[in-house]
Amino acid sequence: MRERICCICKAQIESENPAVLTVSSLGNPRYLCDSCDADFSSALTAKEYSEIKDAVSAIGGKMEASGVEDELVIEEAGVIIERATARAEAIRDGSYDFSLDEESSEDSPLEEAELLVEEAEESEEEREKRLQKERYAKIFDTATTWTIGIAIVAAIGYLIYKLIF
Repeated sequence: MRERICCICKAQIESENPAVLTVSSLGNPRYLCDSCDADFSSALTAKEYSEIKDAVSAIGGKMEASGVEDELVIEEAGVIIERATARAEAIRDGSYDFSLDEESSEDSPLEEAELLVEEAEESEEEREKRLQKERYAKIFDTATTWTIGIAIVAAIGYLIYKLIF
């Protein structure tokens, strides 16, 4: 199994099935450790203003401390933090409708990312086909390179022969 690192705090992940923050266009998941997953969950589901603010501060602090440079992670975390901050402000001023939490829990960004990972995971057959294609491409590339190299050497040799004789 490949080593998994949390995309927020850079901690090594021991879990067999870690949470996923987002997935790149190539299907590479950005995993979350249990602590960061709990912070994001609190930011999105806590019912107290102070809990949400603490979770958002914890996420920001961890990102700053670990020096996150992955644009995809920064963008996705930013979207979630904005959403959580807007929710916290609505809770603080008393205008938040908690019935929205039940409806939106199905559309959680973290759950959407996990579904994308499941869809993007390649089967053993697909992996074997991809590796076979890569092997053929490498052989073809090598053969083409040698053929072109020999043709260039032959052309230079012919030009030298014509210049001398």
